[in-house]
Amino acid sequence: MKKFLIIGGDNRLIHVANYLSENYECSIFGAGQVGLLNKAENLNEFKGDYENIILPLPATRENESIFAPNHNYKILINDLLPNISKEATIYIGIVNEFWRSKFPNNVLIDYYDEGLAIKNTIPTAEGVVRLIMQNKQETIFGMDILVLGAGRTSKAICKLLLSLGAKVTVMARNAEEFLNLKISEVKYSELHDFQTILPNFNTVVNTIPTPIFNAHQFKSNVKNTLFVDISTCGVFENNDVPSVCDLNYIHALGIPGKYTPITAGRLIAENILKYL
Repeated sequence: MKKFLIIGGDNRLIHVANYLSENYECSIFGAGQVGLLNKAENLNEFKGDYENIILPLPATRENESIFAPNHNYKILINDLLPNISKEATIYIGIVNEFWRSKFPNNVLIDYYDEGLAIKNTIPTAEGVVRLIMQNKQETIFGMDILVLGAGRTSKAICKLLLSLGAKVTVMARNAEEFLNLKISEVKYSELHDFQTILPNFNTVVNTIPTPIFNAHQFKSNVKNTLFVDISTCGVFENNDVPSVCDLNYIHALGIPGKYTPITAGRLIAENILKYL
């Protein structure tokens, strides 16, 4: 029987373990309270014993420790390395040169592939709607909402908002990017018009993965505005979030793990199993 070890992660990884445990031997370390799952207590306990290692999504936020928000201390990457067999296959949510340098002799599999990214847009979109409903004292039906970006996550968000009766405008870098959405009910505006049209919206959702605004652009253009930013690095240059009393800025990272961990965990597990 194949043996899996899951290290760190948010609540999604607990449900990955639950799913895999139905048919495989599976242990988990650094994930907080894990119920009846087989829990490893320290790094030395699993030294070289597992042929499949699963790291979280993201695996790290600062290239120093494993992302483990539910654990009571940092799991340092350099402490982890001697405990993993060179024969182990390591599943990582986004493989990059950093991880290749850390595990030069192991097979690395990026489980956050195109297929999982597309499936992940649904729990992300539902989480965005949940945040809007929690932070606005009005119905989404009839609400004017501005969505920044026109990628796959933006498309899922737009479709869900439209189904709830919102009036949605998408701001994209160019018309060609917007046309890829293929949603006729959505209005279009270009990014350079942002300051002009911002006063028309009291809810903004950002999906653009790079900083494009500075705090000054918001100084006089917001009025009770909710700004939900789901991009990893944040939409504001130098993380300089504008100190405007009427701007409710929420940097919403890891939405699937916070709001739909059972579904998100199952999707990750199913995707990992296809690589076996």
